[in-house]
Amino acid sequence: MPRTSPYHLTLTDAERTELEGRARRYTSPYSDVVRAKIVLYAAQGLGNDEIAARLDTPRQVVSKWRKRFHEQRLPGLADQPRGRRPPQFFPLTSSSRSKRWPANCPPQPAHRWPAGTARTWPEQPSGMHRAKVFGRCEQTTGIDPFDRLVDQVMTTEPYATARRVFWVVDNGSSHRGQASIDRLQHRWPKLRLIHLPVHASWLNQVEIYFSVVQRKVVSPNDFHTLDEVEARLLDFQQYYEQIATPFEWKFTKDDLNALLERIAAHEDTALTPAA
Repeated sequence: MPRTSPYHLTLTDAERTELEGRARRYTSPYSDVVRAKIVLYAAQGLGNDEIAARLDTPRQVVSKWRKRFHEQRLPGLADQPRGRRPPQFFPLTSSSRSKRWPANCPPQPAHRWPAGTARTWPEQPSGMHRAKVFGRCEQTTGIDPFDRLVDQVMTTEPYATARRVFWVVDNGSSHRGQASIDRLQHRWPKLRLIHLPVHASWLNQVEIYFSVVQRKVVSPNDFHTLDEVEARLLDFQQYYEQIATPFEWKFTKDDLNALLERIAAHEDTALTPAA
């Protein structure tokens, strides 16, 4: 039986006008749109479970912002300063490969991606600051699983009402070449598929996220079933959206030039005939 929230919301005319404006404004941060819609649905008398299903959002998130608005009204929907508790993850610049996601991290439901094959980061031109991961877990790879991922993103706000949505992809078989561009743009005319150079998938920002997953979630490989792998991936994905911060780049242009010089010197030495 669905649980009933103790927080019943009644909006003033000014609050309703402001929230409806936030919910419609495609330039608003995605989190602001979701929070506004949560409150509007709650004011219509919908329960948290139904709101979560409509917005494809965890019930815990709906409950949080419903309570926050009940207690603080519109100011309560703003992000609050983070505390200075010790981080739950080791710094991303660490070279250790054995550090993993702490076992006490609270599990939450999340979206899914085709395990090991979905290497896309769908974003609006101005949306790269959004810490939002879309994905699915599928039994197989290929065009159909990839297209289901595309459908999931393109029917979700703010992408559903965006003027254009750019997909940055590698050259995997499910989205390779002009045929994939024609197929996806026929289905989604505002979609723009951007292929990275061959053998350069590391240029895709989502590869950094995959690196975090590899080091902190699936290493070491101590799973007994595929269901355990899926559960941990999905829990981490939603959790990461809550704690993600900008990556601090350590490898500079000078570092790259120095590396290339060392490689060139090594190759010159290898090609020089022995005296």
